[in-house]
Amino acid sequence: MQTHYNTEGARDALDAVIDASKSALAENKDRAIQHLSSVDVDHLSVQVTGERNRIWRLGPSNEQGEVEEEFTFHMQGIVSRLMLIPGDVERLEIHKGINTSQGIVLVGHGSSKFTQSLERLKDLHGLFVRYFPSNNVARWNDNAEDAQPTLRASNRFFTSVEDDPSAEGIAFGKGVDPLNKLAKFLSDTLVHAEANVVKYYKQVKADGQTTFDVTFPSTFRVGDIVEIHASVIAFKTQGRQGAIKMHCNLHGVTLLDNSFSKATEEARRAASIVISVPKNKLRRKNPYAKDEEAGAKKSRQVDEAENVG
Repeated sequence: MQTHYNTEGARDALDAVIDASKSALAENKDRAIQHLSSVDVDHLSVQVTGERNRIWRLGPSNEQGEVEEEFTFHMQGIVSRLMLIPGDVERLEIHKGINTSQGIVLVGHGSSKFTQSLERLKDLHGLFVRYFPSNNVARWNDNAEDAQPTLRASNRFFTSVEDDPSAEGIAFGKGVDPLNKLAKFLSDTLVHAEANVVKYYKQVKADGQTTFDVTFPSTFRVGDIVEIHASVIAFKTQGRQGAIKMHCNLHGVTLLDNSFSKATEEARRAASIVISVPKNKLRRKNPYAKDEEAGAKKSRQVDEAENVG
């Protein structure tokens, strides 16, 4: 995290946000999206999806044991890294667009509530371990950043029609591809589909009311407190002996508090403005000093002669 960032203040603010979210969930148990820490793992099942059966998703099962809808969760954290808009062109060219993702990394800066919520991901990982009898599920990694637990979530910009023939192309959302770096990869076989959409919002509090306005991916900064909306999937990694890997698939990001990132930026700017006034002026050599002195002496002699005359 940047210099001048109020780590302790952000951690305490995050704890308050997580508590408020849990309280709201307790008051409205019918809320469609659960908080990660409150997920009832025992009521979730694994279902394979996709034309090639390459993606496994989690969802609540009915009496027949069938999964009717995908399980999603929300979780709050402090932004550690942002990858929401396309990177440099060279990287896009290397991946030919298909593996380019929009993503975010969250940390808690010592928040026990954040860390406790992440523990539930290990329980979700256990569902996949039990589902695949070959024990070929890759170990779940918390992806520690700066020696602290993190939550990483991402979503590809594109869907391969070969992998999902039912995928229909849609336009990029506003601010997603500001320099048209992604558009040039669109084709009959590679589309930006509904499954690739990540929605962006910002929380607005005014007159005692809280609303959520649509915003752009460029709105977010490292150090912001945000809430993400995501699902949990598993996929087979490349190669004949590819392992099954669990992944948090990003669907939305909401800005909750940007006061800490703003304060950091203001402090950084203030620290960079240093005005130094030397106590003593530096002497500067004059290459014509002797000539000026000789001229002045001659001028004085002329004046003296005129006065005598």
